[in-house]
Amino acid sequence: MSFMRLPVVIAGAFIFSVSCLAAAELPDFHSATKGKAGYPDNEATSKEPLSSFFAKFLEPPPGYGQVPFYWFTGDQLTKERLSWQLDFLAGRTLPGVNPEEMPQDYPMPRISGVQINNAHARGSLDGKPFGFCGTTYPLDPPLFTPEFWELWAWLLEEADHRNIGVGISDYTLAWPGQGFIVDEVVADPARQGKALKMQKSRVAQGNIPAALPTQITTLERPLPDDEIELYTFYWEPQPKSLDLMDEQTGFQITDKFFGESERQVPEQFRQALNFFFQDELIVGIRGLIWTPDFAEEFQKRKGYDLRPQLLHLFEKVDDTTPKIRLDYHDVVMDLS
Repeated sequence: MSFMRLPVVIAGAFIFSVSCLAAAELPDFHSATKGKAGYPDNEATSKEPLSSFFAKFLEPPPGYGQVPFYWFTGDQLTKERLSWQLDFLAGRTLPGVNPEEMPQDYPMPRISGVQINNAHARGSLDGKPFGFCGTTYPLDPPLFTPEFWELWAWLLEEADHRNIGVGISDYTLAWPGQGFIVDEVVADPARQGKALKMQKSRVAQGNIPAALPTQITTLERPLPDDEIELYTFYWEPQPKSLDLMDEQTGFQITDKFFGESERQVPEQFRQALNFFFQDELIVGIRGLIWTPDFAEEFQKRKGYDLRPQLLHLFEKVDDTTPKIRLDYHDVVMDLS
């Protein structure tokens, strides 16, 4: 049986999530989740003795349970098929698991939610462009069309009636080149990833070339015969890549996918959309990267100007090189 012929039901892989945090440690958790489909009553649990709390791991209360992957790839998505599947999943343990065959005292939590996933071909599908591993398989109705959003809103309403939480994953959708959210974001050059580059050249004294449009700084080293060795550092935008050090990039990706997924559901049923899963956000750029305000942010965090030290990122200069490189990557991670 080919993968494309699989019905829209559950994959063998699943997420089994049990929270080990007492509600008292999450002061805003109750107000944020109260009344949401698939969520437990942590307020009552937090007032019980610790012995009772741990005993619940053997028989988890409603809301602590299995969250199967719910593949939207395959046959046509219809309300009839999805209704049958939701009825099949509601209140069950993972299909294929017989509680009577499990060891005594083995925890058998019920399904508390489903995570909607898409799948991808191995490489190009029908000659279409693709990003990362392969083209996202098409859906019927097609993703993000009015017909899809109408079915999506209906699904959230039906899941809410059954106390099943619904989550949505950006797996295969958050890859540059797929034609979805990331490509919409990087259509703006300001959101594209920026590679840090170095250009080395020899010029005669007094013959310094004009600055590059994206030049960061230039370092000079005198040479014999009235020449100068120039180290020009600049950044270069990389198409189909993301500048994750630019906070607007994250805001836009979140809004275009997760935000739109919520806006397409009537407010009274948004309580069923109770989690999002960010799977593989492919940045599309490797190596040394830059963003226009990187030098300023570096100075704030490390207390010195990185620009005169940029050669250390490309060459071993002296014993301070490892420290400068560590500082650079630390700031990259801090801004991303």
